Amino acid sequence: MKAYLHSVMGTLKQSESHLIEVDRRVWPMQIQSLMLAQQKAATTTAC
Repeated sequence: MKAYLHSVMGTLKQSESHLIEVDRRVWPMQIQSLMLAQQKAATTTAC
């Protein structure tokens, strides 16, 4: 999951990054949950 997230965000630093196919239109539920949690945390600290 972590490699997928880094690949989607364009921050994957492994030399094999060109081997991982990522469809940025369809994210696994774990990634969606993680991104939503980060967004909520960011808006909570901004207020």
